[in-house]
Amino acid sequence: VMYSSKEHGFFSISGNLATQYIQAVGWAMASAISNDSRIAAAWIGDGSTAESDFHSALVFASTYKAPVVLNVVNNQWAISTFQGIARGGSGTFAARGLGFGIPSLRVDGNDYLAVHAVAKWAAERARSNLGPTLVEYVTYRAGAHSS
Repeated sequence: VMYSSKEHGFFSISGNLATQYIQAVGWAMASAISNDSRIAAAWIGDGSTAESDFHSALVFASTYKAPVVLNVVNNQWAISTFQGIARGGSGTFAARGLGFGIPSLRVDGNDYLAVHAVAKWAAERARSNLGPTLVEYVTYRAGAHSS
């Protein structure tokens, strides 16, 4: 189920993997061009980092300094594929942002205070027109995937 509220500036456009990123970057770019103070944020799972929209979003976010927070929830599994295989066996998902010149952080996704601090910092960066931030939340999936 995808919810949207124009009144609250909350948009849920597509359920396809990784499209949330490119849509959030476009929305953030539009906000910046119109001198709006709003920022965008999008969440994807670790498996979605293999999609072309993930990489396209990083290119545009970096090039146009979009006020966006890009979040990757690394629950260690891309449906039924271990994340070590999904990410190519080396590095971290956060490190992918560095290759595009995007400040990137990796945080314990089970530590509420750490998550809050990182999310607040990333949002403040975006609101200060300092461009995008990529955050990887390392957690685990305790049960089966829905598929």
